[in-house]
Amino acid sequence: MRNVFLATPPPLLSIAPVGSTHVVLSWATDFTGFTLEASANLKTNGWSVVSPAPTVIGINNVVTTPISGPTRFYHLHRP
Repeated sequence: MRNVFLATPPPLLSIAPVGSTHVVLSWATDFTGFTLEASANLKTNGWSVVSPAPTVIGINNVVTTPISGPTRFYHLHRP
């Protein structure tokens, strides 16, 4: 008999516009230990924690951020 280990898939980060000035980033609260980070460049290690911290709305962690300013890329990071 073989041992089978199934990896848990990472959380899905959803991004949705709110009007013409903000976006909402969200992911399921089932995934604990993840931090939302942003960077202006995908080819760098210069990721920063997004502020403000997420709030829980229903079953999701939610962050609302303005779309003005420089281009930003987002990802969820688990240390």
